[in-house]
Amino acid sequence: MATKATNSRANSSVSQKDIEAGLEQVKNDIAALTDTLAQYGQSKINGIQSTASRKSEMALKTSEETLNELRAQVEQLSGKVETQIKEKPLQSIAIAAGIGALFAMIARR
Repeated sequence: MATKATNSRANSSVSQKDIEAGLEQVKNDIAALTDTLAQYGQSKINGIQSTASRKSEMALKTSEETLNELRAQVEQLSGKVETQIKEKPLQSIAIAAGIGALFAMIARR
């Protein structure tokens, strides 16, 4: 009977080759998981870079449009000022002198 018990334990015990094979499988699984995580991280980075690029292009386009609008407004205002000066030169000189005097008073304080 002791022989049967010893034989059954020997048959059910794990050999060193089985352990080494299991460890090799774990190594392969870890390597595959590392590759998968690297690919996932790279895809996230690419997505973030793409989003940032699109947003910066949109911001640049919006700022260019705003700058063009401001230039148009300045040109329009400049034209109005020129027209006002041509129509009423004495009044324009008086207004400019008054503004200059006001600035002078503020600067003295």
